[in-house]
Amino acid sequence: MFRKMIGATVVMAVAVGFVFADEFNATITKAGDGKITYQKYLKVKKGEEKKKDGDAVTIDLAKDAKIVKGTFNKDTKKLEAGEALEGGLKNEIFAKITEKGVGARITTEGEKVTQIMVVGGKKKKAAN
Repeated sequence: MFRKMIGATVVMAVAVGFVFADEFNATITKAGDGKITYQKYLKVKKGEEKKKDGDAVTIDLAKDAKIVKGTFNKDTKKLEAGEALEGGLKNEIFAKITEKGVGARITTEGEKVTQIMVVGGKKKKAAN
């Protein structure tokens, strides 16, 4: 009986942890004043048009939120946090958001964003 109770407690603790912390890919459509607006998209096959996953969401940033450039690690095949973006949400990446938005991996805890990892935005090669 006691073992079952301990097992149920562990499962419940893990489930609660998943509810409060989330990490996902999204497109940031608006940023400023300590808030961001993002849109999630459903996964589609290559060549298909993007499909929105619900409505756009506006959420507050935590006071200690990290805003970094994401870098792809070829060895682990995972996206990792790189250097911090100067100015945070005031960086020109967010000041000049186009219709396409800014691709990012967003980490939240509860109702606040704790990390924004900006992805994409490869530099164009100089014309020779």
